[in-house]
Amino acid sequence: SGNPLSTSAGMAQLTVLLEDKKHFDLLESQGDTLRRGLDAAAAELDIKAHTTGMGSMWGFHFTTEQTIRDVRSRDETTRALNRLLGIYLLTEGILIASPTLGFLSTEHTHADIQTLLAGFRAALAKMKSSGVL
Repeated sequence: SGNPLSTSAGMAQLTVLLEDKKHFDLLESQGDTLRRGLDAAAAELDIKAHTTGMGSMWGFHFTTEQTIRDVRSRDETTRALNRLLGIYLLTEGILIASPTLGFLSTEHTHADIQTLLAGFRAALAKMKSSGVL
């Protein structure tokens, strides 16, 4: 089992994070930048979507609702769109487990965030121009 190793790694990371508040400030700032950028990309392309999250957590959701209550509130169409978004992101060189739930780390740079935003913008634009959205 990898649980002892994962637990040790998690404890080591928490120790580093708790030693200096700057890490949380960085994660909060990067998360805000990413969430605002994803919402802006959707708005620029006139795509009904909303970004959720706080701190280092983020999620991108195709929806008209500004309040995402839970994962079960998504319908089959939005689930299918999120799966397709993952494929379109691959064509932009972005491999992501799920566009509906992501996490940033202290190792992510401003350039990484900009690369992710550019990939999302391009993928969403291709989805729209191909008639998926």
